[in-house]
Amino acid sequence: MSLDVRKDWMVVPPDLAKLFEGLDHGIIVTNGFGEIVVMNSVARLMFGISEGANTRKLSSEVFSSFRDQLTMAKLQPENLPFMQTISTGRGVSGREYFIVNAHGHGRHLQISTTPIFNSENVRAGALAILVDITDRRRLEETLTQRNIQLNAINNISMLLNRTIDFREVLEYSVRKTMEIFDGDAGALLLPDRGDRRLFLAASANLSEDFITEVHGSLISKTLFGTAFSSDKVISLDNLKVASGIPESLRNSQYNSVVIFPLRAKRKPVGIGALFSESKRVLEDSQREVIEGIGTVIGAAIENARLHEETIQKTRLLESKNKELQQFTYAITHDLKSPILVIEGFARELKRVGNIGTEQEVLVDAILSAAGRLHSLVNDLLELGRIGSVEAPVEEADIGEIVKSVLKEVSIRLTEKKI
Repeated sequence: MSLDVRKDWMVVPPDLAKLFEGLDHGIIVTNGFGEIVVMNSVARLMFGISEGANTRKLSSEVFSSFRDQLTMAKLQPENLPFMQTISTGRGVSGREYFIVNAHGHGRHLQISTTPIFNSENVRAGALAILVDITDRRRLEETLTQRNIQLNAINNISMLLNRTIDFREVLEYSVRKTMEIFDGDAGALLLPDRGDRRLFLAASANLSEDFITEVHGSLISKTLFGTAFSSDKVISLDNLKVASGIPESLRNSQYNSVVIFPLRAKRKPVGIGALFSESKRVLEDSQREVIEGIGTVIGAAIENARLHEETIQKTRLLESKNKELQQFTYAITHDLKSPILVIEGFARELKRVGNIGTEQEVLVDAILSAAGRLHSLVNDLLELGRIGSVEAPVEEADIGEIVKSVLKEVSIRLTEKKI
């Protein structure tokens, strides 16, 4: 660009100045010493500078606004885009800078510069075009943070799915939620079966006074209970004046809290709480994420609780089965002895007794019945051992079974004249 300039003096034609003023982007023109000679209204708005500031003051305020984004230290003059262009004669294109304007507001600017030459082709200044990309940068940061949080939720979900140990699920949930939201302390509270009281199930970095005060507290009396009953996220940034807060927490080093419901099957099953020493306000995007975490944790807690109940019921069933086996063994043992006596006497009667044919039939019937009863006792023993041994499958002759039954009942049929 060529204008009527010297190193310390510059004349910008009115029509060019008017053109600069009508642009949507900020425009800054400096002379060879880096002093600002033209600054349109868009650029003034970016830096929070009012109309009428003199050149020296204007340049000082603009240059002192540039910061190192990590350390927030002021950039040295030689690192500013205007001075780099003046000193090297080369422009910069689309380089990003961070400023803190006169109102204390941080802005992200994308700046491109080009050197200004006089009629003798000598460098005499610089022109800078400034684009405010603050909203875009914030959106990118929000999306990045959201992706980090969503990945964290996914990681929580995968890790919680790997364990069904109730205590491990609770402790891991507290630690991971604190990590995601950079919390200084955390807690999980679960209700009793009647949903009347909340009990502290897991915690980190909380005092014994808080644990004692909160554990077993009535749901209707605390802010934690309010969050459970309403099934809504509650965020407070000043615990010193909030109502429904335990005194031990009010007197602690923590200043803000986020209380969120733990859900399973669309119903609250507990409460999570994150505490911070700084005053923090929960953003809408974070609210959605913490609700998602509450759902993941709630489902994991319910799965772990069901697993624990299943183990307890299985142990109870095993105990009852053992008692049944012991009872069956005792009963069958008591039954075996008289059966063996009956069989013994019947065989001895048949061997030495002076009995006729009709009596021998009766003795055979006694032996057959005793044999069947003995078989039933053995079957009862096998039944008591079901689950510990594999019962073999055997073929049976239905005809023989029918003959045996008829033989057993033939005497009664004769007596009853059937």
